Amino acid sequence: MPYQVKHLTKHSEINNNGETIYEILKDKERSIAYVVITTESKLHYHKKTREEYYIAKGNGTIFLGELDKGKLDKIKVKEGSFIEILPNTLHKIRKDRGTLEFFVICTPAWNPDDHILKD
Repeated sequence: MPYQVKHLTKHSEINNNGETIYEILKDKERSIAYVVITTESKLHYHKKTREEYYIAKGNGTIFLGELDKGKLDKIKVKEGSFIEILPNTLHKIRKDRGTLEFFVICTPAWNPDDHILKD
């Protein structure tokens, strides 16, 4: 069949400081998660993974920068914003008020070995 329909009723939940990640789907090619930010995520990058964020609820600021430059650009995001983050891009996201909620699609699938924290 040239299509798939999945009815997702279970997910894994990952709690980090300032964010809760609900992993919806994961296979070799991609992973999809729903993220709730209560403060901000930690500054990090990925060597291989491309991430796409779609803001579903709330307002915030995403910080993006080149790995070797150290300077981060601040960009306001809101419901409906779409952000593409290529490998080796420093990034973190912060909520403004309430919570910030978004979908994240990772290609290839998210791997903890490719999630590199920066101070």
